[in-house]
Amino acid sequence: MMPKKLNFRIGNPGFKLRKGFNDSLIIGAFRFAVSLGMAIFGQTHTLQVIKMTQV
Repeated sequence: MMPKKLNFRIGNPGFKLRKGFNDSLIIGAFRFAVSLGMAIFGQTHTLQVIKMTQV
């Protein structure tokens, strides 16, 4: 809420647009990293479970 008010007070649409784009890019990269990490963790976890059940 506060950053939007700050941008509105500054009144620079270019800065506002750029900041919004950077935020969405960061959020997208973070989501991608989380999903990738979850996928890798899930694979290793299932492999460990399979190894444990086989042994």
